[in-house]
Parts: sequence; structure tokens; C-alpha cells
Amino acid sequence: MSGPSTAPGPFAQALEIAGKDLRLELRAGEALLVTAPFGAVALLLVPLAVGTDVPMLRSVGSGMYWVIVLLFGVLVTLRQSAVDTPPQAALLRLAGIHPAVAAAGRAAGRGAGTPGVLSEVVRVTVCCPSATGSLRGSEGE
Repeated sequence: MSGPSTAPGPFAQALEIAGKDLRLELRAGEALLVTAPFGAVALLLVPLAVGTDVPMLRSVGSGMYWVIVLLFGVLVTLRQSAVDTPPQAALLRLAGIHPAVAAAGRAAGRGAGTPGVLSEVVRVTVCCPSATGSLRGSEGE
């Protein structure tokens, strides 16, 4: 007979759940295909709020960029559209995974998708510097 089996610790369980969520995100692409365009549109709406004065857009451009990245990064990390189905939740309960560990693993897996959103918003910022301000702030004036 083999010796007693030991269950993986909470950290290993959270990493496994994060990996599962990353694989699901790579298949579905929900964060990049749905959330990133809204972030890009929000960045393009900044000139409507502050005016079209280019020096002012250059001075507020980097701040608005980070505000939008934080807003949509939190939305990607905490979104509820990727909730496990009832059979998946039952399987996690049967496996003995604590709900806090499952929540931490989901947040880590979804948070790892934030760089995709970040890269999409950077692309809009770089392609449309006159509309969104500059990442460099007020350099070059």
C-alpha cells in the first residue's frame, strides 16, 4: 500500500484555479474582445471632457491613461461573467477547496489578463496622440 496522500496547500490550489481561468480566457478572449474596446473609447472621450487644447491634453494624457487602466483592470479582475457553472462549483466544494482560496485564484487568473487590456489602451494612446494626449506628458513643447 502507498502512504497517506496529502492535499495540495492553499497556494497551490489558488495557482491551479488561476491557471484554469487563464486557459478559459485564452480560449474565450472575453477581457480583450469586450473590455478593451470600452477602455479605448473612454480614452478617446477625454477630449470631450477637457476640451481640445493640445497642450492640456498632453499634460493630462498620462494621468487619464492610468485612470482608465485602473478602472478597466479592476473590471477585468472582478468581473462576474466568468463565474463557474454549478457543476464546477460543486466539484470545487467536493475537492475541499475553501471558497476564499477559490476567490483568490479567480482574481489572480483574471488579473493576469489585465496586461492585454493595458496593451490595447496603449495602442490607442500611441496611435491617436493628438486625440488622447501623450504618454510623455508635456515633453516636446
